[in-house]
Amino acid sequence: MKILNPLKWVCGTANVIGLGILIVSFIVNGYKWNYTLSFIGLAMAISATLIFMVGLFFILTEELVSNTEKGEKVIPIKSNVSNVVMFKRKRRVSN
Repeated sequence: MKILNPLKWVCGTANVIGLGILIVSFIVNGYKWNYTLSFIGLAMAISATLIFMVGLFFILTEELVSNTEKGEKVIPIKSNVSNVVMFKRKRRVSN
């Protein structure tokens, strides 16, 4: 969770700059889409949002994996039949 704060600040700053460029380019060009800065500002805002979403996904996945129990331990036991291997479950004791 330590990486969430820098991710939030960097993507938020890039998003504000991208939206600022987009708004300024609309004002300068008379609200037309064929101005190059419009595409640059829009691309910057969208990419900052997508980077934030991917980073948030990785952070949440890491937290989920580190805070989840790893399951049940399975111990093979021998059987009288030669082709069959039976398993005995050993439950973990949670602290």
